[in-house]
Amino acid sequence: MEAGLNEQAKTYAEEALALAADGSLNDPPSPSFEADAKGDATAIGNLVLGRLALLHDDVESAEKYLLLSGQITDGPATFWGPNMTLARELLKRHRTEVVLQFLDEAAHFWREPPWAAR
Repeated sequence: MEAGLNEQAKTYAEEALALAADGSLNDPPSPSFEADAKGDATAIGNLVLGRLALLHDDVESAEKYLLLSGQITDGPATFWGPNMTLARELLKRHRTEVVLQFLDEAAHFWREPPWAAR
């Protein structure tokens, strides 16, 4: 998408979401690899589709994709936190309510990990 290849980006995002949804990521090298792959595919796929929706002024779809991107529970995004690009783009369009909902639903990203407990 950053390279301007929007149709390819859409195809890849849809393929990633399909793989995450249909169990094609089963039989991974380890259980954590499967969780990471599904989480990444879900988060990134929804973010890309949401940003593409905004390019076509489909704000309602972009909001839906933003909320879906924050619902993952496994993967590197849960360690590093969610990608905020789509949220920022929606804030520029004054869509604060959905961004606040996204942040509320994605609060688990910022909880202290178990190994850091004192």
